[in-house]
Amino acid sequence: IITRFFSYSREALDLIVTNISAKLVDPNIGDCISKPSTVSPHARLQFFGLSGLSDDNNAYILSLVAHGACLNASLEYEKNLVIIDECPALFNKPGFTELVGMQFSLGRKEGTSVLLIGQNMEAITLCKNSSQIVRNTDFHFIGRISSDGIGHYSEVLHIPEKYLRKNAGDTFGIDKNMGCSYWLIKYLDKHWIAAYYPSIYELAGLANSPDEKRKRQAIMSKYPNTPQGKCLGLAEYASVY
Repeated sequence: IITRFFSYSREALDLIVTNISAKLVDPNIGDCISKPSTVSPHARLQFFGLSGLSDDNNAYILSLVAHGACLNASLEYEKNLVIIDECPALFNKPGFTELVGMQFSLGRKEGTSVLLIGQNMEAITLCKNSSQIVRNTDFHFIGRISSDGIGHYSEVLHIPEKYLRKNAGDTFGIDKNMGCSYWLIKYLDKHWIAAYYPSIYELAGLANSPDEKRKRQAIMSKYPNTPQGKCLGLAEYASVY
């Protein structure tokens, strides 16, 4: 217990107490920091929804929770995979790039691999801990890119621009006629173009344009909200996708 302090120390303590009290009743973060953790240390699969947080302090607190879950998983299992979708949105929030950089630089020793998914390469290469991320990345999967991004990809990944121009062409990306998507794969100092042929059911389930989601919902609504009903609805949508 602090019994001797100056007036400015009292002001600092009052400010700390006020901020903590506010966070404890915050509907977005209060339960997370005021009650025992509900994150299972034994879970084989965990999801964290972090990109929708508008308060940077709340986002940083939850990033620590997610980081703690990663550490628990590394102790529980020999191999782990951390997937971060829409990573550019998270990298704009304080604290995230430091934690991700730590996973890239030290995670391998603990059996943890990291997969970053995003549509903005610059957000990764220009973030605070970009050197830790770029130097410790073995594989790159590059889909369709804009012509403006060719130079940046070439500079960072050391891929000649003549190969990246294909990624900016109209024939690259998803080919609905062939039922595949094209990717430029880079592994260490090698790179090549590959075609990925997913199942029609996978394509139907992942279709996310407004028209596609509307048509899928219209078909799925005809079936009961059960696992079997969802599979039947998805099968019908896949047949007309």
